[in-house]
Amino acid sequence: MNYDPETGIFTWKWREDKPNNVNSAFAGKDMGSITGADYLQLTIDYKTYPAAVIAWIYMKGVWPNGKMDHKNRDTMDNRFDNLRDSTDSQNGYNKKIPENNTTGFKGVCYDKSRDKYIVYITADKKRHFIGRFDTPQDAHAAYCEAAKRLHGDFARTE
Repeated sequence: MNYDPETGIFTWKWREDKPNNVNSAFAGKDMGSITGADYLQLTIDYKTYPAAVIAWIYMKGVWPNGKMDHKNRDTMDNRFDNLRDSTDSQNGYNKKIPENNTTGFKGVCYDKSRDKYIVYITADKKRHFIGRFDTPQDAHAAYCEAAKRLHGDFARTE
């Protein structure tokens, strides 16, 4: 296989050990299949792997220590600059706002009984209470500060 780290695309190589009809059917064409969760996967020696893992191995020469995280959250974007090795927690920090969020701000929920906006953030599997705020904007600013402090390079605030 060939891998282009700037595009993240895997293609089949021309194989001298295969007949021309096999090469003309595959050589130079994109590899992989898309899973139901919108991840590209590759099958090598009858075993299936996430394309992001294969890209990491191709570029680094070693297996990732943890999960592969797509910095821009596009799981089909396997450009090497978009990939990073992460723990389960770090990978979770990069998630988008849940669909059931009613405030429109990540990490912020509304406490109707107190008429306040509450901020919680999870880091290394521990839930941290950040505080109660009068406006969702103030609550979100507090969440952003906590995310930068607790999540570092993996902080995602939107």
